[in-house]
Amino acid sequence: PETVSKPARPKLTIQRLSVPPEVRGVFIPAAIAGFAGFAMCGFFTSIAPAMMGKVLGYDNRLLIGVVAGSIFIASTIGQFLQGALPLRLRLPLGCVSLMLGVIPIALGIYTQSLALFITGAVIAGMGQGISFRAGMGAIASASPATEKAAVTSAFFVVAYIAIS
Repeated sequence: PETVSKPARPKLTIQRLSVPPEVRGVFIPAAIAGFAGFAMCGFFTSIAPAMMGKVLGYDNRLLIGVVAGSIFIASTIGQFLQGALPLRLRLPLGCVSLMLGVIPIALGIYTQSLALFITGAVIAGMGQGISFRAGMGAIASASPATEKAAVTSAFFVVAYIAIS
């Protein structure tokens, strides 16, 4: 639910990003996980088309798009499934899954194996989704109502820097 009241005359201003001291202990691990997950998504989607076309010789654009998007599809599934995990294990399990997904991606590139490449994307994507939603939930819960938007914005800035 919304935690702030709507002003009678809203005005647009640039707000400085901030993370209050009481939130930093939760924010830092969540931001590191978010950075790693978004960087992996950016890396995968930047190399997938070249891997599919130039290395594996596929020219079907639909297939290339599905493979490139597979990490995001898996991330969405991971976000839905993270609620089934114990609260305190969500972020660590997401991070472990993200790291384990890198192995088959790298092996898929090295051995020119589409199956390994996609398997890694699914594992890493699930980990990214789990850790992203767990991190976002943790910082939203830890943030004071008046600082929630600023902290959430700071989290997204970290993530978008990573994916770029």
